[in-house]
Amino acid sequence: MDNVFKKHWVAWTIMGGFVFLWGLWILSFFGLVPFTYKDIKTPHEFMVFLDSPKDNMQGVKVNGHWIAIGKRPSLQILPGYDEHLYAMKPYRKFKLKPRNMTRPEIVAFCMNITGMGFTKLRSDVSTGNVDVPRVWDGRIDSKEISLIQVGVFSYLVTGILDRPIFIAQAELAKRLGMPMNRILNDLIVSQSRWLDAYMQNNDMNSILPVPYLPVQKAVQKAVQKDRLVIWLDQAYASQG
Repeated sequence: MDNVFKKHWVAWTIMGGFVFLWGLWILSFFGLVPFTYKDIKTPHEFMVFLDSPKDNMQGVKVNGHWIAIGKRPSLQILPGYDEHLYAMKPYRKFKLKPRNMTRPEIVAFCMNITGMGFTKLRSDVSTGNVDVPRVWDGRIDSKEISLIQVGVFSYLVTGILDRPIFIAQAELAKRLGMPMNRILNDLIVSQSRWLDAYMQNNDMNSILPVPYLPVQKAVQKAVQKDRLVIWLDQAYASQG
């Protein structure tokens, strides 16, 4: 009788553990508990996450963004760039192609706009029901292209495809034909200055969400005018 009781107890214990883990996975799947992803509370924690030695895609919740971030070599994407790039896409969207981003680009995106704010902005641009300000409009290869600022170094772009696409500055610059030496010596340098100023002029231990204020003098001076927009004005003025 004791043996039968023990067998039943072991079976119910195993089953209970399985149900508990299954429940945690379900809650994590819907973003209610951080079981299969990391929940970032401060900018400093995000920096530590980006410094992780792991290269594979990892789930993370930061400033309202629920995303997956991994690392990839920069050689084939930005030849001459001596740091790795980050691959970013929405969490659990397995079929979506990740976007390639530098460290300043991904920090600026995640810290500059909340997840809810980005969702609303994308919806406004997609539906056309709200007049969203453009940072650049022009014609490139017979296509009417518009850039809507998202982060300091990222955009929603219309005119390339039949829907707005999210893309970061360096990847977009390469796609639109900016010479690689200018990407490295102009855009990347400007991005690095911004990241240094951001880290020096913000409390990295503040609890998110923390609104990023682009009017901060030190940060604004580090960026000045969007370097990609300056090049677009020069390169495609005759097609406008």
